[in-house]
Amino acid sequence: MSIVKSSKGHDKLLLEGYSYRRANKSQRIWRCSRNDCAGRVAFDGDQYNKITEHVHAPNPEATISAEFKSKITTSATTSHDPPRRIIYEALQNVDKNDGAAVPTYHSSQRTIERKRKRNDIPLPRPQTYTEIVIPDELQITNGGARFLLYNNQDPIHNKTSITRKVLLEEFSYDYEELPIKQIISRPVYQYDIEQIYFTFTTNTGRIRETIHQVKFWATRLGIRCLIIFESKDLQSKNYIKRYLKNEGISCKIKTSNVTRYEERYLELIQQAWYSLNKSSYTNMKTIQWFAFGDDDTIWFLNTLLQLLEYYNASNSIYLGNISDKLGAIQYHGTYYAYGGGGFILSRPLASRAAQHTKDCQRFTKMFGGDEMIGKCITEVLKINLTRNKNFHQMDHDGDMDGYLESGLEGLVSLHHIFSFWESFPEEHTNSPRETMYLLKLAYQTFGNHFLKRYVRLDHRTNRTFLLTMGYSFSLFNRILTYDELMKVEKTWRCCSEFVDRETRPKEKNKMTWYFRDVTNESANIVNGYGAVYENKQKDAIVQIPRIEIILTN
Repeated sequence: MSIVKSSKGHDKLLLEGYSYRRANKSQRIWRCSRNDCAGRVAFDGDQYNKITEHVHAPNPEATISAEFKSKITTSATTSHDPPRRIIYEALQNVDKNDGAAVPTYHSSQRTIERKRKRNDIPLPRPQTYTEIVIPDELQITNGGARFLLYNNQDPIHNKTSITRKVLLEEFSYDYEELPIKQIISRPVYQYDIEQIYFTFTTNTGRIRETIHQVKFWATRLGIRCLIIFESKDLQSKNYIKRYLKNEGISCKIKTSNVTRYEERYLELIQQAWYSLNKSSYTNMKTIQWFAFGDDDTIWFLNTLLQLLEYYNASNSIYLGNISDKLGAIQYHGTYYAYGGGGFILSRPLASRAAQHTKDCQRFTKMFGGDEMIGKCITEVLKINLTRNKNFHQMDHDGDMDGYLESGLEGLVSLHHIFSFWESFPEEHTNSPRETMYLLKLAYQTFGNHFLKRYVRLDHRTNRTFLLTMGYSFSLFNRILTYDELMKVEKTWRCCSEFVDRETRPKEKNKMTWYFRDVTNESANIVNGYGAVYENKQKDAIVQIPRIEIILTN
């Protein structure tokens, strides 16, 4: 038995699976909440006694749900705790066998947000950081990690070392599309980098423009890769080999007599397959996967290896993704893997494709080489594309901050950086070398947590803090709802729409610090490392140009 508040703020009695409201404002008599039922109980000062029978069966699930909703809405207006904490505390009083009766987490979160918005409680705004006091128990995430914001250039206090403590409430967004995960609960296959053969085609001029994208992945120890040049363009193999070697790249080099890039792209599978028999690499028979992309495709190798653990290389698998731009797929279709985002063929499928090269020559008049390969595999070999959203074609033009901050955990590839979009504003860096260095440092440091998001909703100051690991720390001068956080902020140029992702308008009142460096930290309460984020906006007054987030185990 309990008395809770209804959505209109009236008393509601929950008793033995029934809900009651006061009868004519009586303090003793309660009548059934249903208008078509005359069921009544009376309170004698000690217990509730039935006066009139109900005309319907009890509904225990409804009373459990009503009690839960009452608790979270009451807490929403009497505390400034984040929704996750409110929901967690309310769940402590719910029996585990009654979990199905409780609203979903997202529904509960929206209930809390609506209640707070409707009440519009005026909250004090701190004028200085010393006015922000966060209890010790709120300085760690639910996972036990401690997060500290560190500012070494504080104009308010004119000190050189002041630590800012901010609770960052973690949330994760599963941005993967792995159908096989519905069948198995965990990865069952294991591969290493020597079992993947990477191949792309380019020319001697363009390789200098995209060298930093290639170095991002091709300098890894044990990597096996092949680069195809057009024969007439490649005047000196030794020169190119020396250039690539000086850049730390040891890919094999082959030539093709095909001049048109798109048709040379169609040859990639055949070239890669037959180079196995003539390769100087040892144990090439261990190759299980063939990875194809453009010369500006950026491969995130550890994530790729983790992804492949869900797939059996002995099956015929064509793995990749379509474009993320709606206009592109409306024009080119969705049957094939877009080559800039990269695609993967299992060994059996690569072997079959290489043997059917002549059968696929009828597709050479198509627009792109990736389209030709798609037609060859889907129509000649009868193997459909297995889509995975961790491959990113990136066909949008302009500022892609909103996309990179939208939850891209499990990133396998990126494409078109520097040609279509930049990962950082020019105030932060306009150097391809430095940009790729920062991305690689972030990926090596954060690993699986690269681009993972943490959020804190600060209802006291009406602000949202969003940390995207290894990329940015953003401050929004308003509270973002869960639904808004799940949408992509539309920061790129007008009129191109995303595929499979909802968008929201570009924020007008937002400040962002971008990843700059990693430092080692050691203090009395902290043992870990720090990630430094910088803001160098020229058109805004930035009181705190550097923020360091200390991460501990």
